[in-house]
Amino acid sequence: MKKDIVKIGVIGCGAIANQYHMPALKSLPDCEVVAVCDWIPERAKAAADYFGLPQNRAFTEDEALLALDEIQGVLILTPNYNHCEVTELAASWKSMSLSPNLWDAHWTNAAA
Repeated sequence: MKKDIVKIGVIGCGAIANQYHMPALKSLPDCEVVAVCDWIPERAKAAADYFGLPQNRAFTEDEALLALDEIQGVLILTPNYNHCEVTELAASWKSMSLSPNLWDAHWTNAAA
């Protein structure tokens, strides 16, 4: 059975995202990062390059990434103090489960 590819947006492309989360995402065969966002333009551009995305997929405004119809999930990799604000924004833009990890998201979506 062929698995569906989940199209992911990444919000927050700082040091921890670069060191841990982005390499992990790149290694997952059933995920495709289709857009990135960081409030610092150079970070967003570097993340787009890392994932082989065109520069028009590197955003500095969260809303611009969330407005993309193809986004099926969002990883919020902003600083800890900002997680709730961005999570609330993402939940208001997209109808998706709010899960702390991909495993929980899979089971939540399967039960829906």
